[in-house]
Amino acid sequence: ALVKDPSLSHGGDGSNMDKEDVEEGNSWEEAVDTDEPKWLRFVAKAALLIAAFLLVSILVEKFAEKEVSKFAKTLMDSIGLPGIFALVFFFDGFPQPFTYVPLIYMAIKGSMPKTSVFMVCALASYTAAISGYWAGNGLSRVECANGMFEYVEKNYPMVPDLMKRKGNTGVCLAALLPVPLAIATWTAGSFRIPFHYFCFAAMCRAPKILVFVLLSRGPSVTSGAA
Repeated sequence: ALVKDPSLSHGGDGSNMDKEDVEEGNSWEEAVDTDEPKWLRFVAKAALLIAAFLLVSILVEKFAEKEVSKFAKTLMDSIGLPGIFALVFFFDGFPQPFTYVPLIYMAIKGSMPKTSVFMVCALASYTAAISGYWAGNGLSRVECANGMFEYVEKNYPMVPDLMKRKGNTGVCLAALLPVPLAIATWTAGSFRIPFHYFCFAAMCRAPKILVFVLLSRGPSVTSGAA
């Protein structure tokens, strides 16, 4: 189980772990040696995500600019910045596989100022991270929640590994990776990463949000005037 080692509740940034915490059957050196292919997979996944985002953006602007811009404007007029905050909080606050990157795109395409979109998304994501930390911290004390943490260890093995060996630095790295933020924050809470360190590390999601805000283009003059 992910939350059995009490040494995680104290001691610096939570990174002073014993070698025995590495998964059974692997030595400490073996665990370090396996980091490179894991990192390469996650970096490749991040690059593919950005490439796919750019490709879809280009195709939309070429073939469906008017329709998408009109829909985005209607959507943003309906939900506004509070709706964006609520949706981002949900996506980053609860473990689920979906991303709100399309929401960022739609907000910009719907004529929302990029500064406003970035600030609201970053604030919602940070609030979700803090909430996720305390959710993981509380659930780690409940026996019936062990199955959820076992699921995380099986499907996102790099995240628990980062928390074990890097502590709050692992939270920062996980926030930049193409994995659901809640997986990182709930795991950090279950590992009792010191909260004051976590509060700083949780801000590392903002650069990722900024990238997609900057890559998103607003409506063209012709579609906006239509």
